[in-house]
Amino acid sequence: MKLTSERFKEVKQIPGWAVPNSVRKEALAWVEALLSGSYPQTKSALRCGDAYCCLGVLTTLQETVEWSKSEDGHMWYPKINGELMDDSYLCEAIAKKFNMEERGLSVEVLDDQGNLRWVTLAALNDQSIPFKEIGQIIGLAMKGGYHAPKSTPQPEVQKKG
Repeated sequence: MKLTSERFKEVKQIPGWAVPNSVRKEALAWVEALLSGSYPQTKSALRCGDAYCCLGVLTTLQETVEWSKSEDGHMWYPKINGELMDDSYLCEAIAKKFNMEERGLSVEVLDDQGNLRWVTLAALNDQSIPFKEIGQIIGLAMKGGYHAPKSTPQPEVQKKG
């Protein structure tokens, strides 16, 4: 799966995501929200003004979450049951609810140096991978994962001469 990023060129592997049945509809709503184009995208924070990172979109879809504005009015912090949470990653309760790490799912990508590396959804978001591509990645993980086809070397053609 090709990516529109200078840093990460292609997704090589997406492990299957064991979404708990109790939140499967919410996970599908997250994918739909990312694919919809309705959320402006930001980096390095769950929410900044009216823009979100991919994990911020999941956070804002939770009924138990309220947002608290920072003193300068630029950053927003999730608040669950009156308790302020970290503004960079999923809070532990949401991560646990959806059976994922606080930085989201991990995928294997080919980087701009030709190296394979594992990165999280947060890292993809912070490298400006568009929500539509992140939504596709999450959708593939929900369907059991993805492995890029192996490329087969082309045989060399003998020159006559």
